[in-house]
Parts: sequence; structure tokens; C-alpha cells
Amino acid sequence: MIPPFPEVDQLLKKYETEPEHVFHVSFLTLQLFDQLSLWHQLTDRDRQLLHAAALLHDIGWSQTADGKGHHKESLRLIDQFTWSSISFEEKEVVAQTARYHRKSIPSPHHERFTALPPSEQLRVEKLAALLRIGDALDRTHRQLIQQVQMEIHDQSWHFLLLAPSKIDAEMTMAENKSNLLQKLSMKRLFFRPHHPEIGVLFFVFSAFFCG
Repeated sequence: MIPPFPEVDQLLKKYETEPEHVFHVSFLTLQLFDQLSLWHQLTDRDRQLLHAAALLHDIGWSQTADGKGHHKESLRLIDQFTWSSISFEEKEVVAQTARYHRKSIPSPHHERFTALPPSEQLRVEKLAALLRIGDALDRTHRQLIQQVQMEIHDQSWHFLLLAPSKIDAEMTMAENKSNLLQKLSMKRLFFRPHHPEIGVLFFVFSAFFCG
């Protein structure tokens, strides 16, 4: 998946030590963005900004020995970099979306967040809500989840997670980090594993005995 802006590629090459993880997170996060388009009603440009934030969300690890506070370091590195492909306002969206991929969600006590216009605050919240789950779905950094399929109901959203093996850590973390999306959507969120080989075996079994 090609980075959406040249500056993203430059930052990745300079700071990212685990590109497999961030590329997979961006892959999963964009699946969520595309399937929830009727809810978020954001634009293709917002999709590019989310793509950038997903790829850059962990570059702050390069500035800390143990990862503590790396989300804030990611914001700082994005903010201090010279961008020509996006506007100042768009850079702020990318930086703050990356910052909120972990730990606390946006709060009235966060001065930088509250300095944004209300429409931009909501934009950041929606993008960060999706990134938090996309990141959680690669909790073990093993790229176990191959695809996310959404089932949309009136009162609930179901995340069907296609994976070849157990994904207990990913599901637990997704539930923990779904708080922002649950707050914004006002839906109940459920995460369910789906192992492709089980579906194939069931199909073969059914075809043999019922065909």
C-alpha cells in the first residue's frame, strides 16, 4: 500500500522500525473507514489523512526507550516535519489522529484538541476512533487478522474478524479501545473471530452429506 503523501514515506524511512505493523494497521483501519462511510460521512481526502496517521502512529517509538508516551512523540514528529502536500490544518488532523491512537481519548482538558474548531474536533475524533480499533486489531504485531467484515444493525455493529488462528489478544484490545467509537456512534460494538478454514470444512461437510 503506497503512502498517500511523500512526506509520510520520508518519515517512515527515518523513524519507523516495524513497517509491517503500521502498514497492516493502515490496511485494517481503511477497511473500517470504507465500511462505515454512511456513519462518518467523511471525504476521500479524510481517508488520505487517516491513511497517513495510521502509517505514522508509531514513529514516536524511535524517541523513547520503552514506548512510554510514544503517541505524543508521534504527534511532535509529525508536527515538526515540513509538509508541502497537505495544509497546516490537515497536518494538525494527521498529528492529533496519530496522537489519540492509544491511551486517553480526546478531552476538553486537552488544550491542543480544544483549540481546534468544533468541526475539526469531530473530524479528529472520528478518524482516531477508527485508528484505535485498527491498531488494536494488530495487538500482537503478527498481522493475524486478514480482513474485517462489518455487519451493521440499528443498535449494534458487529466486527467479523477473519483470521487463521486465535486472536484473543486482538479482540480484548479492540474491546478496550473501542470506547471512542462507541461514544460517537452510540452503538453496541461486538468483535467476533472467523477462521476461514472452519468455513471451508463446514462447506465441504455440508456438500458431502447434504448434496
